[in-house]
Amino acid sequence: MSGRTILPGTFDGVHLGHRFLLEKAKEVVGDTRITVLTFNPHPLFLLGKIKGDFLLTTQGEKEELLRSAGVDEVITLPFDDTLRNMSPDVFWKEILVDTLKMRKIIVGEDFRFGRNREGDRDVIAKLGSLYKVDVLVFPPFKIGGKIVKSEEIRKLLRKGMVKEASKLLGRLYSLRGKVVRGEGLGHKLGCPTANLEIPSEKLKPMKGVYAVKVKMRNSCFNGICYIGNRPTLSPERETVCEVHIFDIKGDLLGLTMEILFLEAIREEKKFPSLEELSRQIEKDILEAQRILLTSDIEAC
Repeated sequence: MSGRTILPGTFDGVHLGHRFLLEKAKEVVGDTRITVLTFNPHPLFLLGKIKGDFLLTTQGEKEELLRSAGVDEVITLPFDDTLRNMSPDVFWKEILVDTLKMRKIIVGEDFRFGRNREGDRDVIAKLGSLYKVDVLVFPPFKIGGKIVKSEEIRKLLRKGMVKEASKLLGRLYSLRGKVVRGEGLGHKLGCPTANLEIPSEKLKPMKGVYAVKVKMRNSCFNGICYIGNRPTLSPERETVCEVHIFDIKGDLLGLTMEILFLEAIREEKKFPSLEELSRQIEKDILEAQRILLTSDIEAC
């Protein structure tokens, strides 16, 4: 292979819209290699437009998903003030052409790059002609007449609509983290849980209870996940992510697991007593088991 077919962008979530562009790249790749050019941190963090949990995928998760989708290589540029203030012409010549040997570029209609997002479709067309780079611009990918965008998926997750978000992602939304020591409150309530340490920038669904699949030790288990601040007990300052895995016992401390969200069961609620909370947990587990038993989703 010589040269690169480059797909630039943040690619947060690697959702169906992103996969649509990747499939188009496979059709036109020729003798080039498919390269996703992405940025870390997400540009909106540096611009101060976002803070806290926001990302649909961590950097590692993004690269993993891109490679599984058939990308030959993922190049990540540090998004700093130098890159932020680089003009489209300089970015195109010095990075895309001179350094990365770009021969083709594939973007969506709304793609912009360079200082103040000055690099629009007209600029891309002009630069492509000047440097003899094939430019392919595709319309946005839609489902049910709506454009599939990372921001729309974030909105759904913040509402607890994990099932709807998964349809746009083309996969179940997930949280991945290491099991850390908790306070053992789950044991006291008859529902032992593993407490996950989730990267702070990773978006957590709305506070509540969910039916989930759990990937761990190359195996897949059924379970129920709680995200919230434990309002019935002494409220936590930080949101916790706890999972109760059905039919598994033993110390899971230190293990890494991935929680895949199938469906919301209920929102977070403050109960008047621990006894009522315990009774509700029993109902939640039965509902989670029903959802998991009737689901036809192949999660693992």
